[in-house]
Amino acid sequence: MQIRALFFLVFATALSACGSLAPTKENSTNNSQKNGIEIVRQFLSTPMPLAPYQVGRAYEVAGIAYKPRENFDYDETGLASFYVNSLEGALTSSGEAYSKSQFTAAHATLPFQTIVQVTHLDSGASAIVRINDRGPFISGRLIDVSEAAARQLGIIQEGASLVRVEVLEQETQIFRAALNNGRLIPFSETGEVALSDDRPTQPPEDDPTLLIPEPSVENQPPSIPDPLMAEIAHLVRVGSYDSLAEAQGIKDKMADLGTTFIEAADGKFKVYIGPFASHNEAQVALASAFGRGATDAGYIRR
Repeated sequence: MQIRALFFLVFATALSACGSLAPTKENSTNNSQKNGIEIVRQFLSTPMPLAPYQVGRAYEVAGIAYKPRENFDYDETGLASFYVNSLEGALTSSGEAYSKSQFTAAHATLPFQTIVQVTHLDSGASAIVRINDRGPFISGRLIDVSEAAARQLGIIQEGASLVRVEVLEQETQIFRAALNNGRLIPFSETGEVALSDDRPTQPPEDDPTLLIPEPSVENQPPSIPDPLMAEIAHLVRVGSYDSLAEAQGIKDKMADLGTTFIEAADGKFKVYIGPFASHNEAQVALASAFGRGATDAGYIRR
């Protein structure tokens, strides 16, 4: 696969411009690895814990089976949507906490920590993001991007936009090597990046033990105290509403997806489904909630 060469005119400017990751094409292949290293360094600069590179096991959501796999030739066109603010801090399927300021995205099958370029087909605007979540589980959607990436792509007002998603092989390989090396980019004696030879193994096809990877305990943000539950629980947060009557209506609409309840806090009424026994069960309920129009829904762990 011919690797696209990427060039940042002024990397420091990119860092200051809200973490901007807009690439510019450059013909010289001699600078290809150097440019890839700069992109990876920016992703490594976050103080947040990073999940490891992992393919992930096959899983099922709302009756649809998904089989994650490595695909460096991935180049697809489809609709992109973006995360809503109410998901800030919620755990992603990789175990990382979602942050609207990070350039991340959700994809149904690409391995976690795959680096992709997303290009708005109408405007030509682009952003480089890393995959750290599963989704979107809405028909016709190809990728969900973080708020920072959505702003760079110019899709905040559009809601869902037609984009091209391309895997960046060299950047992904460098990023994986850095994650395997304690977030440091390993160099060989020649000054080239020493890429790891250990390829991620695919899980057995007949192994149904895991639908969506459980979040890593090491990467969890501090737990949220909950007076209703003494033990860790997996929940779906449907949304936050101004009135109790509105919250009650949403609660009734979601009643058959599991136990539902309302919490009042900061003048808002928040509707939850759960607790569920596992992260997998909560993800299935989350997909169903999205299907019923709960666009602000998200997974949380307490």
